[in-house]
Amino acid sequence: MLAPYVPSDALPTVPAVSCAVCERHLAKEHELPEFFRVRTRAGQPAGVAELAHAYNDVHEDYDDFWTVEASAPVRELIQRLAWHGTEKVFEAGCSAGWSRAIPYCC
Repeated sequence: MLAPYVPSDALPTVPAVSCAVCERHLAKEHELPEFFRVRTRAGQPAGVAELAHAYNDVHEDYDDFWTVEASAPVRELIQRLAWHGTEKVFEAGCSAGWSRAIPYCC
C-alpha cells in the first residue's frame, strides 16, 4: 500500500521518512482494526490456558494454512533482495518454520 511512496534508493528508510510517508498517505480517520475490536470485546487478557485451548483448536490446519498464506509474499520478498552470498539471516519466526525452508525452495 505504501511501497510506491517509499524512496527505493535508501532502504531501509530512516524513521523520519517512514513517518512522513505515513503522514502523507494514510487516512487520518479510520475504523479501529479488527484485532483491537476483538481484543476489546474479550474483556480480559488471555492466559496460558486460553492460548493453549485456542492453538489446540486450530492445530490441524494451522501449518497448512499459514504456509499457503505466507508463501507468496515471502517468496516475493526473497526474490527482491540483492543477495551477495555472504549474508547472515536471523529468523525470529514461529509456528511451521516455513521461512527456514526458503533457501531450499526458492
